[in-house]
Amino acid sequence: MAAARAVGYMLSVNPDPENVPCYRVVHSDGKVGKYTHPLGTQEKVRRLENDGIRVEGGRG
Repeated sequence: MAAARAVGYMLSVNPDPENVPCYRVVHSDGKVGKYTHPLGTQEKVRRLENDGIRVEGGRG
């Protein structure tokens, strides 16, 4: 669990999310999860869908 938290932290401080697409990281069960952005999860879902990833019921 500590490794997952470390990855989550590193993604949350990503200085260049436009070129390092941290929004593509989802939980192992397919849940979208949180996103450190002013629009939060809504923006993460928008970006995933722009990449052609369908999100339904909070899962990608």
